[in-house]
Amino acid sequence: ACDGLILDLEDAVAPDAKPAARDAAAAAAASGDYGRRTVTIRVNGLGTEWHDDDIVAASQAGPAAVVVPKVDSADDVARLVAAMEKAGAPDHTRLWAMVETPVAILSALEIARASQRLGAFVLGTNDLVKELYAEHVPGRAPVLPSLHTALLAGRAAGIAVIDGVYN
Repeated sequence: ACDGLILDLEDAVAPDAKPAARDAAAAAAASGDYGRRTVTIRVNGLGTEWHDDDIVAASQAGPAAVVVPKVDSADDVARLVAAMEKAGAPDHTRLWAMVETPVAILSALEIARASQRLGAFVLGTNDLVKELYAEHVPGRAPVLPSLHTALLAGRAAGIAVIDGVYN
């Protein structure tokens, strides 16, 4: 039992399996088989060789959201929204931006206000710990200032903020 799913095309998929995973995730998201659960697809990041095809397939599948890793700026949001709309994403399909780098944290409010289509921040806590040269510790002290900054920006802009994994 769960409230939602993120069908992952990024870290969970080996490079040679990405095209097949893309097709499977798009079919699963479009199937309607998950009832009232929130179904999203996490695509590969901007600049990767899989990103453009992922955005098209995910947008056309019409999930609740397309989750994009390492969104660092309002310009990234604008490019992503334009690509989703060009691919025919239905109005209900939102962009969820993963905030997981120091640049993203420092630009969080600008990112959060970049588009009405942006529905949430997803905190990429493992990558943030890595980018900060920090360690995973009980209580997450090394990343708490970053998490608070993202939370403040998200709430100021009226978007959801979804916590990342807690190791």
